[in-house]
Amino acid sequence: MTGVTTTWRCSLCDVWNATADTSCQCCDTVRRTVTEPAPALFFAPPPPPVMPPPPLPAWRPPPAYRSSSTGSFTGCMVALLTVAFLCSLALLLVLLAGVRARAPASAPLPDPPINPTPAVQAVTCPDRVTLLIPADAADLVVAYDAGDKHIVICRTATGELYYYGQYIGRDGTGLLMSAQETAAGLLARNGSYLYEIRGDEVVVSVDGREIVRERLVATSPRFP
Repeated sequence: MTGVTTTWRCSLCDVWNATADTSCQCCDTVRRTVTEPAPALFFAPPPPPVMPPPPLPAWRPPPAYRSSSTGSFTGCMVALLTVAFLCSLALLLVLLAGVRARAPASAPLPDPPINPTPAVQAVTCPDRVTLLIPADAADLVVAYDAGDKHIVICRTATGELYYYGQYIGRDGTGLLMSAQETAAGLLARNGSYLYEIRGDEVVVSVDGREIVRERLVATSPRFP
């Protein structure tokens, strides 16, 4: 087909035919009346890429216009309000002072009565024990019940301690011994017998051997 101008293409076999042909030279398909463009003799370059437009900068509101006259007006109002507040406060203080000056003076409150602390009076040692102590008088230190026994501790004016013990309800069984204070409590001796008060217990021993241990219960003397 050199030198022949082809102007239409068969829609069935896709063959280009001459302008004067009314049917396809290959498959005899009748030429359509719509004129088709001639085939391109070369490949057209691809279209240039479409670049998106650059983003627009974010909109920012213009800075607010600040009038110097508005600032001056605000400052004046603040000053006036401050002066008015101070004047009101001063007037209130003057009124309060006048009311206080006209108020009658109240009578002074009486002083509360003074209650002197009563002196602690020593309790006298029971007569039954005092008669056995070689001193004019003695004070009761403490009295205990220990099982079926009653114990009385007395102190003389010179500071000497005495331990008196007897069976409860048996007046003829009383025994008086000189005593001395120890780190644990009190210690009294009668021959080879040792009577020791240790905290809330009394321990009786003979020749270093413990024979009795009783719990002490503080009480009042059982006899006058």
